[in-house]
Amino acid sequence: MTTEPQMKPQDVVIYKLGELGGQMTAVQASVTQAATIQATESAENKREHAEFRKTLGEHATELTTLKQSQPIKVSPWSKAGVIIALPASVVALVGFITIYLNR
Repeated sequence: MTTEPQMKPQDVVIYKLGELGGQMTAVQASVTQAATIQATESAENKREHAEFRKTLGEHATELTTLKQSQPIKVSPWSKAGVIIALPASVVALVGFITIYLNR
């Protein structure tokens, strides 16, 4: 068994400071890399959002144009149904009231 020589306290402090400095450099490199990646993704997201807003605006304009260019058409059968349903409703209401009062 060989014993390693003990370092002086001053050498231990210097060694630990060097070790800490290396770790800080690694952390700084990692943070810088993460910030670069995030900036790239953020720029891409902004570009995609701008493109999406542009496309959405175009679709909204087209939709407005379509809504304005197509008048609402009511079927003749719908008109006939309303004309027939209103008097029928009144007759039914009078019949229900008559039945209710004659009980």
